[in-house]
Amino acid sequence: MGIDEWGACAVTAWPCLRRAGPVLLPVVILGLTLFEIRRQAVAMDWTALRMAFSRIGAVSLWECVLATAGSFMGLALIEAWAVRRQPSLEVSTVTAMYTGAASHALGHVLGWHAVLGTLVRRKAYHADRPQLLRILFAVGAAVFAGAASSLAIGAAALHSPLSAWLMVGGVMAFAVFGRRRGGGATQAPGSRRRIVPRLQHAASIFPIALLEAAAGMTALWVLLPAGTFSSWPAFVVTCVLAQAIGVASHAPGGLGVFEAAMLASVPAEARPGLLAAILAYRALYGLLPFATLGVPWLLWRWLHRRPAAAACQAAQLDAG
Repeated sequence: MGIDEWGACAVTAWPCLRRAGPVLLPVVILGLTLFEIRRQAVAMDWTALRMAFSRIGAVSLWECVLATAGSFMGLALIEAWAVRRQPSLEVSTVTAMYTGAASHALGHVLGWHAVLGTLVRRKAYHADRPQLLRILFAVGAAVFAGAASSLAIGAAALHSPLSAWLMVGGVMAFAVFGRRRGGGATQAPGSRRRIVPRLQHAASIFPIALLEAAAGMTALWVLLPAGTFSSWPAFVVTCVLAQAIGVASHAPGGLGVFEAAMLASVPAEARPGLLAAILAYRALYGLLPFATLGVPWLLWRWLHRRPAAAACQAAQLDAG
């Protein structure tokens, strides 16, 4: 087969591969995850794992709880920022913050953030579909920006401390840019009139998104035995990449995928301590907010739904 024929086959197969990619990628990731989990289970020192659990102190657990609270406070503030960007949507800041935190608490345990997030926000805000999509996109973009910035700063720190500080300076400069008002930006012709205000809105939430990502990773970091990772930047890079693989797998909360990726990144002797820390992290960062934020939100919606359902049934009986 000649070069032209190979090119024609590639052009013909590309649309099929592009359509199959979103399905094949999670399948491949889950297959590799199952293989890695089986390999790790065979090699795991279960006695060392039990001992690692006993070494997690009360101070570390409380530090994890505080970091978890900081992370969810950041998510709540991001939600309030995204709701305020919808001028026609009348929702109080408290309602927006609680809804955002509850949505993430449910999504971290049950998975399907986009579907659950849409259902939760539709019940809480009574917004139309375009508004919901804009809120979801703004929240997702802010969370992604925080994780991506953490990855960039961590990778820069692995290269040199100066590079990391330059990255942090760029983040602060971008945040200051977001606080600017007026000036020539709103008077610029063409597309710049729309682009500059959007960048300003995005920059205003950028530091909170970065702090939220740092708090979420700190919740795991404080549970780790000393020496599991060579440094905080190495841990950040590994954690963000493992989270990205978990998101790409579409597994609920990245369950199993995140663990397999993290365990594969450390030596065998460090894996029992790392697995114990991840399991404790799953309980405190996942199940604790689910019980304190997600379940109360579900009960609140159920209690407020009963009078409406009773009124509807009474109306149907009167009509009959």
